[in-house]
Amino acid sequence: MLYWGEKMKYLVACLAISLSLFGVTSSHEDNSATADSANQDQARIISLQFEPIVNENEKITFVQGQDKGEVIERRKIADDEFFLYKKANDLYEELYGGLRIGEKDYHFGQIGYGNDTSAITIESVEALGRKLLKVNGFRGANYRVTYYLHLQNQVPSVFLYVDGGAHYEGELDGDPVIIGSHAASTSFQTILYRMEGEKLVFADLNKQLHEADSVRVTDNLLFEVRHQADSIPQLYTYQNKRLLPLTRTAPVSE
Repeated sequence: MLYWGEKMKYLVACLAISLSLFGVTSSHEDNSATADSANQDQARIISLQFEPIVNENEKITFVQGQDKGEVIERRKIADDEFFLYKKANDLYEELYGGLRIGEKDYHFGQIGYGNDTSAITIESVEALGRKLLKVNGFRGANYRVTYYLHLQNQVPSVFLYVDGGAHYEGELDGDPVIIGSHAASTSFQTILYRMEGEKLVFADLNKQLHEADSVRVTDNLLFEVRHQADSIPQLYTYQNKRLLPLTRTAPVSE
């Protein structure tokens, strides 16, 4: 039979062993949870894959004066002239853009329709390390288009055509980029353009984010990603050709 003092020693020893075991188990579980969380965050980091882009359907062509139809507006741009014209006998009254350089006229595609030209703009910009002419237009009520034109030796070419319209040209994490983004119903489609050497490349963010339902560019150049129509948006930031998830979700007003 154990005396009272011996019983107390026995109970204290048992308690110490129990606490020790509990502590080891708790620490192990915490470490496992931390490791799992880190692995999940790492899995959500998206390394973007960029592909070469070719604007085969949007080449500038030389237009003879008698073929360019009715010129409805002319605008000066530096030493050259930007003009809008309609083709003869066009029932849809589509508007086409052109450049007059010296004595030659060049046509670069449809940029509107009807008689309202106020939404069609042209300006000189610096993008992707080049001086370009940026032309914004439209092909539908909510269907914007953007042309970036490059002028070399007095001959223009389409450097980049952005179907759906350009949202931003500038830098992301020190990387010169152009972001094309447009709304399709309640979703946004976003494409990132950049240079690799002298090659123009692009990444379709919706496809690379596991066919995300929507990728929207916020005012502070974060990417609001909604993987399904009813899911909570997640914010990503661009860094070194990757999209990194932020720890907070996107508020509606972001």
